[in-house]
Amino acid sequence: MRLLYRLSKPAYVGTLINVMVIAMALRNVTPLPSLLSWVALVTVVTLARYLPLQSVFRAAPLRSRDAPLWANRFSVSALVMGCMWGFAWAAWLMPQEEIMYQS
Repeated sequence: MRLLYRLSKPAYVGTLINVMVIAMALRNVTPLPSLLSWVALVTVVTLARYLPLQSVFRAAPLRSRDAPLWANRFSVSALVMGCMWGFAWAAWLMPQEEIMYQS
């Protein structure tokens, strides 16, 4: 678990970079309130995934009985982030009339 959380830190940074790049690419074809809401939600979910890593997980030594709890937290947060990218992206932000952005 410790290795999984340690290696996920670059992915969180990459997520925030990707969100900004996508927001810039879609700023002229997606309604701004929807786009900003999605950016804010992805940022909040990313911070919610990162902050426990910093505050709790690294501060205390991992005991074997705590490993399932941390594994569940990581899995649930990955599921939520996947929904943010999949559902919200495809159903909410993808411009239906702009086929160029769908490829």
